[in-house]
Amino acid sequence: MTKRTAATVATSILVAATAVFATHTAAGASAASSDPAPAAVSAAAGPAAPGAGAAPGSPAIPGSGVTSGSGVTSGSAGAPGSADAPVTSVAPVAETGAAAPAVPSGFVDLPTRPLAGDGAAHEFTVHYRNTGSTPRTVAPQILVESPEAGPYLAPGDVTLERFDQAAQHWTAVPLGSQTGTLYTAIPSSGSRLAGGADLDVRYRLTVDRAGSAAAEHAVLQPRIVLFAAGA
Repeated sequence: MTKRTAATVATSILVAATAVFATHTAAGASAASSDPAPAAVSAAAGPAAPGAGAAPGSPAIPGSGVTSGSGVTSGSAGAPGSADAPVTSVAPVAETGAAAPAVPSGFVDLPTRPLAGDGAAHEFTVHYRNTGSTPRTVAPQILVESPEAGPYLAPGDVTLERFDQAAQHWTAVPLGSQTGTLYTAIPSSGSRLAGGADLDVRYRLTVDRAGSAAAEHAVLQPRIVLFAAGA
């Protein structure tokens, strides 16, 4: 299978998700019209992504819990750390009145880096500054991208850990896999950054020696998930 880019994958899966959302909304409206006394409903929609209560490979955007929305528009990646640079954007989802995870409004790609397939843990930091004057909700996402022609890395070939600043220890981060790209799940919400504030998240990544050959051709692609205002 020919490997597609993260933006292309996001587009095709999110369009399919729109159809599912439309069917769900129509069904809900029909049920409501036949119910003389609607009961209060508490909805807790879990992200369809590794580490978030769903099987890998099912998110609308790699690592996302987005289960509804409209089309995706691809723009050029913004300059690293720039809050106002052009980014890949996702059109806003229609309001349904039910509680749902925050919807990503765009992404900022940070510089890529090569992988080391020596079996050792290599630490790196994802940094982002909100250069705007208004608060912004953001979260990091890690992608490991293999070349279109392969070879592809499998989730078992890579161990990714995130440093828990509060507990002062490393925690394993699950990886999903989609058309040759490994990815971390997009959380249902992110960190709220004031204007001029910084986000710094420490990670370390280990490539198993069994995946060393594939690692020579892969790159680490950190990026920042931007959430819509008010998320």
